[in-house]
Parts: sequence; C-alpha cells; structure tokens
Amino acid sequence: MKPPEFLDRLDSLLVPHDYRKRITKNVPDTWRFYRKGAYIFAAVPYAEVPQGDHGNSYVKTKVRQIVFSLPLIAEKGLFLLHYGPTAEWEPHKAKHKVDKTALRPIIMQAIHFVDPESGANYNSQTAWGPIKFGFCTKVIKKIEGICNNLQTDTKQ
Repeated sequence: MKPPEFLDRLDSLLVPHDYRKRITKNVPDTWRFYRKGAYIFAAVPYAEVPQGDHGNSYVKTKVRQIVFSLPLIAEKGLFLLHYGPTAEWEPHKAKHKVDKTALRPIIMQAIHFVDPESGANYNSQTAWGPIKFGFCTKVIKKIEGICNNLQTDTKQ
C-alpha cells in the first residue's frame, strides 16, 4: 500500500471511532493529526524527521504550533506514528523512547512505526510495569491489524 492510501485508511479507521476529528489547519499534507480531548495522534513520515532527533523534538514543536499546550495546565498526550521504509527506521528504533515523566507540554506516550509497503511495524508505549498508559492500546491494535493484513497480502 502506498503512503497516501495508508493515510486514507487511517482517516477511515480512526475518525470518529477513536478520535473525534482530523485537524488540518497548519498540518502538512503528508501528516495526519487527530485529537480527542487531551490526546493527540500524529502520523509523520520518518523521512521528514531531522536525522538524530530521537527525542522527537521536531514533532513535539510542530504539535505545540498546532495545539495549545502547557505543563500542568494543558498537557497533551501524544501518540506518534512514523511511517516509511523499514530500512530508514531500523537503525534508529532503539534510540526512540517514550517519555518517562509528565510535567511537559507534550508527553510522548507511544511511538509506533509502520512500513505501509510491507506492513512491518514496531511499537514502544509508556508503561509502569504491566500497566499501559493512555487509551492508545486500542488504536495500536487497530493499526497492527492493518499491518498484519498488509503482510498477508504481500506474502500471497
């Protein structure tokens, strides 16, 4: 599946079931940005992320430009999905980490990577022992379902 088709699938899968609306104002065409209360989902092409930005500062800055956020007053939980070829992601995946503390305007709760062509995917989610935070587990499962279908389709 090509990236534009993958993004269309995300639109139909997540809105309005998991996120109330897709935000388009100030959002690049290659991104998807959804919001539900204090939770944000952003799908970003990995090729657009500056090399070595494993703390996801670039994406967090863009998110702050799109929505109002302040520590303790208006914090936002971010579920980030990077997409692109696995070869671009593989050398860096262990370096991308979720946030371990709050008290910041944008709290990285989960980082997911998807290769729309092959269906390969990887996920890192905020957790305290066996407890996963945020409501993103359901969203992760839906996206993994898309990926599993892609992997099945490419094997046939």
